Amino acid sequence: MTKSKNYKRQGFGSKLFQQALSCAREQKKAKVWLGVWERNYAALKFYNKQGFKQIGAHVFQLGDDAQRDLLLQLEL
Repeated sequence: MTKSKNYKRQGFGSKLFQQALSCAREQKKAKVWLGVWERNYAALKFYNKQGFKQIGAHVFQLGDDAQRDLLLQLEL
């Protein structure tokens, strides 16, 4: 098992993410948004669990590859 795999599925991402949302709330933000590649299924599942909803999409150019990112938003 590689070192990076030792940290997966331990809840660290959720804890860090909740801390980021806490900071946004402290700054009186009404919502947060992010972009994620439409084929990053693990990330989409995670953000969906956090309550994010898709509000749009845009093309993200990665070298010669045009990839579609989904824009997600969470009301705080």
